[in-house]
Parts: sequence; structure tokens; C-alpha cells
Amino acid sequence: MPLLLALPLSIALLLVLLLALWPLAFYLRLRRGTAPRQLQRWPLRLQLAGCLLSASTLLLIALVAGYWWPGALLHAAGGMACGIVLGLLARLPARVLSGPGGVFVTPSRGFVWGLLAVVVLRLGAGLWLSLQVMLAGASWPVSGWMSHAGLLGLAALLVGSALGNVCWMSHELSRQQRLYRRR
Repeated sequence: MPLLLALPLSIALLLVLLLALWPLAFYLRLRRGTAPRQLQRWPLRLQLAGCLLSASTLLLIALVAGYWWPGALLHAAGGMACGIVLGLLARLPARVLSGPGGVFVTPSRGFVWGLLAVVVLRLGAGLWLSLQVMLAGASWPVSGWMSHAGLLGLAALLVGSALGNVCWMSHELSRQQRLYRRR
């Protein structure tokens, strides 16, 4: 009998531990996100392939989810487009240093804080609505940004910003290497 209680208690303890470690994970993400990083061709190509795979998978899921959630593909495509533009605009406040050691990019703190705010908003809204549905018997909104389609659009915004940012970094690496070769 005690073994039967151990499994649910260990799962509950694991969930509480994960919730308690979220602030630490966010802090470490902020610290790593604003640190200078060296741009190299093969990791950028790998990131670009991963971002393209994620974007196409998300849009395919949105296409299928459109059967149950009205406007899912529209929200996902709009979020993806806004995210790509946002990722490309992230280059404006970023600092790029080039030298014999390579090309280094320092992302702007505002961009990293903004993306973290969208992640927290997305997680918080999904958790809040899930608790409302489970505990209070409320129904999930059919339209608006808090609907399934709206939250899918927020996820697409994050994937699109990563795609735009990786495209910009790849372009910047090629540009800096061309400039360095001319010297």
C-alpha cells in the first residue's frame, strides 16, 4: 500500500519542484541571452534548419487545428510573420564585434526581456485558463488572444522571432567575413 502512495506523491513533488525552479531557469536564460556569443557557420546552419523545421511543423499543426479552433492558421501565420519581423529588427540594438578571433554578437537586453515576457505570458495564460477550465468548470474562449488559436499565434511569434534572428545572424556572419577578407 505505501508503494501505491509513493508514485502520486513523487509526481506531485516533481511538479512542485519544477514550479519552484522556474524563476531560476528564467534568470539563467536572461543571463545567457544577453551574453556575447561567437557566430560560427555550422551552428547557425543547424539552428536555421531547426527553426525552419519548427516553423513548418507549427504551421502544419495550425492547419490541422483549424478544424477545431477557428482562425488557428490565421493566428499562426500572423504570429510567425510578426515574429520574423521582430527577429530581424532585433539587429538594430545588437552590438557586432569583428576581429581575427571571429564575429561576436551581443543581443540587446530589451529584446531578450521582451521575448522572456512573451514566454511568461504564454505559459501563464495557458496555465490560468487550464486551471479555470478544470477547477471552475469555465469554458475555453473561442476567439481572442486567450483562445487556443491566439495562444498558438503567440507560440508562432516566438518561433518566427528565432527564425528571423538566426537569418540575421547568418547574414551578419557572411557580411563580416567578407569585410574581414577584403582588409
